[in-house]
Amino acid sequence: MWTAIRNHKALMTTALVAGAVLAFLWLFQLTQSPAGLSVTPKPRGTYVTTVNLVIDTAGFGIGRSDTDMYKLALLAPTYAQLVTSEPVLQKAEARLGHPIDAAISAAPVESSPMVQLSVEGLESQQLASTATAVVDAFKDYVVENQQLGSVPTDLRIIVRGIGRPSSPRLMSNRRIELGVIVFCLPLAVALLLAYRLEHPRDESPPGIGV
Repeated sequence: MWTAIRNHKALMTTALVAGAVLAFLWLFQLTQSPAGLSVTPKPRGTYVTTVNLVIDTAGFGIGRSDTDMYKLALLAPTYAQLVTSEPVLQKAEARLGHPIDAAISAAPVESSPMVQLSVEGLESQQLASTATAVVDAFKDYVVENQQLGSVPTDLRIIVRGIGRPSSPRLMSNRRIELGVIVFCLPLAVALLLAYRLEHPRDESPPGIGV
């Protein structure tokens, strides 16, 4: 095998460069995605659950135009701030009956009338109840402000399910492992090809004894 590597250095170099490029593209894609690698270290045992909140109007699916969707999408950043505001979190704690022992964050989903709420904590079993309390408190907050006239009365919040708690550390480790495989794959193919070039199979038919 080492002889094959020495005799085909150009092939090995090309494989290493190809693997490095593929690994770089893989890591770049991860850092650009919402669920990509995080540079912030998370404590061992941290779990995250997410909820998608859709900003909609009472006339859902009837005469909906791109302009209507665009207007609703413009509201997403504002509602992402409201869902994590102090009044909403206080209502959520009142529903839970104890202080929230989790990190609450929210972000608008790009170019859509959707907000993704994230609840992060050490106890996976409590995340779903905390997320539910925050969502219900936020819906109550919207209704109260509709009654005060500060929010359009036809606006409504649709909840698209509460995700099962997952471990960001485990997900990140799996992505890194896959990146290593992406890097090593061209090298493995090159090694196999070099070995085959050094040890070609004998394709001639076996001789016939006399």
